[in-house]
Amino acid sequence: MATISTKTIKQAKLTDRAARWVITLGGMTVIAAVVAILLVIVATTVPLFLPARSTPIGELRLPAKTTVDLVAIGVGKGIGDRDLPAVCLIGRNGVFS
Repeated sequence: MATISTKTIKQAKLTDRAARWVITLGGMTVIAAVVAILLVIVATTVPLFLPARSTPIGELRLPAKTTVDLVAIGVGKGIGDRDLPAVCLIGRNGVFS
């Protein structure tokens, strides 16, 4: 029967202990990453279930002489270099201005 030296046994135990710590640390890291991902998902989706809210950022007045019976008014951001608001008026008779 072959005998194993004490030095080899100590080296194997040391390697085993180091491997156990590395595996444990890796497992804890994976668990922490999964928990962090779940928290990010929850933080992203919770606002979808909250009531909507808005903050007015400006006020526009309609022209004094509006001859069209209005159905809808749309306000959007301007196109191009200017950030001026764009206003769309839709009348009951199909007029779009």
